[in-house]
Amino acid sequence: LNALAEALLAHALAAAGRPAEGLDAALLAASELRALENELFFFSEFVLGRLVTDYLAMGEWESAERELDSYAAAHAPAAATFNGSLQVLRGYSMLRQGRMERAYQLLLPAVEALRLNDPLLLFRFGSALGFYAAARLGDTAQAKRLEQDYKDAVQGGPAHDFLAGAYVAAAGEYLSRDGKGLASLHTLATTPEASSRAGTLLELLAVCWDLGDPSVIPMVQSTAKGVEGRWAAAMLKLSVDWEAADGDTLMDTAAALEESGFVNLAREAYARASTVLEQAGERRRSR
Repeated sequence: LNALAEALLAHALAAAGRPAEGLDAALLAASELRALENELFFFSEFVLGRLVTDYLAMGEWESAERELDSYAAAHAPAAATFNGSLQVLRGYSMLRQGRMERAYQLLLPAVEALRLNDPLLLFRFGSALGFYAAARLGDTAQAKRLEQDYKDAVQGGPAHDFLAGAYVAAAGEYLSRDGKGLASLHTLATTPEASSRAGTLLELLAVCWDLGDPSVIPMVQSTAKGVEGRWAAAMLKLSVDWEAADGDTLMDTAAALEESGFVNLAREAYARASTVLEQAGERRRSR
């Protein structure tokens, strides 16, 4: 019971913007797994999901991958049952990093695996992420199919369902560009699920920013200050430099973000630097 409580606390802390504290709770839950593995069939996987979620909330991509690899090596007999769940977590990691092509390659087969076996109720979340990746990459036919999968799926956990709805709204905006998806995201940002949970809100704002909505940047600044981890720090750095509009600084920031594995943020920084340099008449550097 204590291990289950610690795992749930880990997820709640990540949503609240305190993933470092959440990681401590998840690691404590993981330390008790050996005694519980024969009691609850998917307890290891339940804790793994929370552990990976905390690492991703902190922007610790390599640590998240290490945990997934470690589980796969130690639980080979469970691969058939939980492979779809693991691949959704891997795809989510790639998506959070901005590596859309790799995320898409992982999420498509993950959804198919979960269609057959979904012990952790991740099919709806995986379908939403797949829909988002497909829409961003311009694969309209596949995006429509994944959207229908999302609509037909049973609900998962409350935390996953909220984020799934956000990614679905963003995917719809990538497909139609009619402003409706972006409006839905702005509405979601005002709900208690987001407004009272800084970590969730910052992820939602990042999705809006990826869509090309700079109006969220002031809110990114105020929210990121209250969120632990290097991902939030990178969001804060970019938001400050974005508003300062100095081309050289933005170029340096973009290079640093790229080096650190924040592909989405680096892309935004380079784009902003290009615009600023173009406005300053430095067309060669802008290109």
